[in-house]
Amino acid sequence: MKHILQHALKAMFTTSILVLPVTLSVMFLYMKLMDVMQQQWSFDMQLNYLDLAVLLSSLFFAFLLSAKNIPKSNGNDYRKNTIICTATLLSALVFSIYLFLSGNFRRQGFDELMISYAPTYLVSVLCMKYYKLSAENECTFRFLQKKA
Repeated sequence: MKHILQHALKAMFTTSILVLPVTLSVMFLYMKLMDVMQQQWSFDMQLNYLDLAVLLSSLFFAFLLSAKNIPKSNGNDYRKNTIICTATLLSALVFSIYLFLSGNFRRQGFDELMISYAPTYLVSVLCMKYYKLSAENECTFRFLQKKA
């Protein structure tokens, strides 16, 4: 469980650092594609930090919950792709319920929601895939190597 917690903390910390620049670049790309700047249209985009904190915390706890409930494949290696998929879907469900209860579904359109929060999911999934989940094999190998 220690490796799972370390992995989740590293992934969520990296996500929290990278999410704002990635989200802003996606927003500017969307405005450029829609020619908002050239045609003098009004474009309103709100990125609520409380919503972002709820999203990251739901991803964190969903990852811990799914890693705990999904068994290891051969005793040492975790099924990383299954854990990430389960955590992402569970977090999306919890975050959708939160947005519905807080009333953000009514205030924002679907495209604004996707532009605001889809980059967070993308960055977090990439961070979770990038970091190694378990170093138990390496620890076991080093322990056996020291004994010999």
